[in-house]
Amino acid sequence: MTKKFVHSHPFLWDRKVLIKYLKTNPNIYLFGLSGNVFDTIDLFDKVYFLKVNPQVVVRRLMHSSRKNPWGKKEWQQKATIDYHSYYFLAI
Repeated sequence: MTKKFVHSHPFLWDRKVLIKYLKTNPNIYLFGLSGNVFDTIDLFDKVYFLKVNPQVVVRRLMHSSRKNPWGKKEWQQKATIDYHSYYFLAI
């Protein structure tokens, strides 16, 4: 995944897919963040935002137990921290 791709393709949750999924799986915990998270909050009984220190985020992204390659490069770490910071300021 290139920097250009990441910055030109937002990560969005499909509201219709979420509605369908929640009907068949009503008792779940969904972890994550999307570019349209505020458009889907009303689908959930409770919503929490976990604020984590940027150094902790980087340490977790770099942890050897993670199989996902995202976050191994410095620009990916910065993008992740910027993404989370943006939403923290919005709430």
